[in-house]
Amino acid sequence: MNRIIKYEIQRLIFSKSYIGLFAVNILFAVIILNTETILGTGYTSPFSGWSLGSYWAMTLPITMAAVLFMLKNYYFNSAAVSADTLVTSAPFKPFHYAIARVTAVTFCFALIIFILFITVFLFIHFIFNEKPLYEITVTLLLTVLPCYSAVLGFGWFLARIRPFFLYALIIIVLVAGFFPVNNVFDFFAGGYFNNEPLNLPAGADGEPPFTLSLNFIYIRIIYFITGAAVLFLSVIRRPY
Repeated sequence: MNRIIKYEIQRLIFSKSYIGLFAVNILFAVIILNTETILGTGYTSPFSGWSLGSYWAMTLPITMAAVLFMLKNYYFNSAAVSADTLVTSAPFKPFHYAIARVTAVTFCFALIIFILFITVFLFIHFIFNEKPLYEITVTLLLTVLPCYSAVLGFGWFLARIRPFFLYALIIIVLVAGFFPVNNVFDFFAGGYFNNEPLNLPAGADGEPPFTLSLNFIYIRIIYFITGAAVLFLSVIRRPY
């Protein structure tokens, strides 16, 4: 099993398309930091939890699109679908192959997120001499994990029905990212992070405190659990 996971990770991480997606994500993050995050969100500082949450919300659509592209390009193209007919006769169960693929995609995604984490931390530290590790980590957990779980889960589910649906999901993800809704249901949470501080009173430091509503946290948990459940049901299905 470990050998399969290692092979799948190497197949993804050393591919030209992944290297290109990796570079695009870093470049987009740097642009966001220098044009949006540096200005602050909702009259808060660039290193506030609100601004950092907005940073993750703006970078995630491209990252999620990259995940769906990896699924389509490596696991749900015509060659991969045809090869699935051979999986049933292999020594390992199809479920094990699916878990190996999920693990490989997750590893590649986590590597991108790690670099984006380091990028925003160094940006804030060198420009503002601040180290908002708590704010970066909390906003990462509440944005990245629910979004990744939902996108991977529904992406895998739709691809098992018809791989072409992944292209439609990429469009939906990008639209949801660049046209956020201003409430707790916003998928990438950008609308929430941009508007919630405007409804809060200023604290002792002159800006709204970083206080997240329970409704927002509950919605993020629901997104995560729903995506995980759909992913589990998708990978335990029999091969094509």
